[in-house]
Amino acid sequence: MAPGKDDMSAAQPARRAWTYSDLVALPEDQLRHELIDGEHVVSPSPNTGHQEISKRLFRALDADVERHHIGEVLFAPFDVKLSLFLPPPPGPDRTTAVTMKISH
Repeated sequence: MAPGKDDMSAAQPARRAWTYSDLVALPEDQLRHELIDGEHVVSPSPNTGHQEISKRLFRALDADVERHHIGEVLFAPFDVKLSLFLPPPPGPDRTTAVTMKISH
């Protein structure tokens, strides 16, 4: 077999989907860990530009929500388990998207 080529006949261990329990069992390392369709995804920390935009967006949304007494805007990241609120996707090749419409 040529170097660098995968041997397709070699048995590969089955990849197990991650669970929320797996995610919360990770040690705290200051990285952003997420579960997306059972895959563990690690993202770098946001850069300064991202944080500036996030701050401005938070201030604008929070002011509007407070003024109209229509809820609460939270700034810090926190766990969101969509499976508690949404039905499972209708098939193995389908995904569920969540959007939020903001209007006055």
